[in-house]
Amino acid sequence: MSDKTIRFILVVIVAIVVGILGFAYNYKGEFDLQLQLKNTKNRLFSINGLNVKFSVNTSIGKDNLSIQYYVPCSTMKQRTHLLQNLPVIKHGIIMDMNRSKMMTAIQKRDFESIKKYSLKVINDHGIKEVDKIYLESFALRSLD
Repeated sequence: MSDKTIRFILVVIVAIVVGILGFAYNYKGEFDLQLQLKNTKNRLFSINGLNVKFSVNTSIGKDNLSIQYYVPCSTMKQRTHLLQNLPVIKHGIIMDMNRSKMMTAIQKRDFESIKKYSLKVINDHGIKEVDKIYLESFALRSLD
């Protein structure tokens, strides 16, 4: 084989390897990375790429509310179903905020009640029930 042919084959092989490595680096689908993080109370949280984070922003009277949720999913199918139903879930949470019990929980910053009401809405639209949700952030600001 000639020198040009060998160089061409090497360039093609290197390009294929770089393409595969780039795809593997950027792919966030079914890779199952297990990380263990400790919080201040030494409880372990498992982060395995199956989690869903979303936020709900709305106005309640003269206040602006922003809540960011973190939902750990047990399977990729559950995660996919949750992401497909996310607009309906967000709408359900916003509609639930107009109920007096949820409104009281928001004003008192009763995070356990807020999580309970939100978890009920999520599970109403889920393929498999979600066991637990976390509030990553909660902001209730006056528009005045």
